[in-house]
Amino acid sequence: MHTHSLHTRLARIPLKKGSRKKFEDLVAYMKEHYDEYQFESSQKGYWWDSVFYEEGTEQDTLWITSKSPAWDMIKGDQDIETTHFRKVYDVFRQECWLVERLEAEHFMESIWDPYWEIST
Repeated sequence: MHTHSLHTRLARIPLKKGSRKKFEDLVAYMKEHYDEYQFESSQKGYWWDSVFYEEGTEQDTLWITSKSPAWDMIKGDQDIETTHFRKVYDVFRQECWLVERLEAEHFMESIWDPYWEIST
């Protein structure tokens, strides 16, 4: 996947205040089980290049830069073989994401696809 021209995109995800510990737990899991994340991301066609956590007064924010050789070829979760990482990530998403504050502008030039639903 790394032999192609890569394109970087940025996603801004609003999080509930105080989500840092759960975020750190997710990152620790990813470090310990990197093979699971790598297996899923290689199927999806993109991977996180860097992740930043920002604490705010009303909400926290997760910034994710992702890379892909072909953003128009990205697969959804339902199209890949998942690992335990997906369960860990979904719990983080359900417990921490402020889904009601997600807007298309947070994902412009990013991994967002209007045809994928973000479930709570």
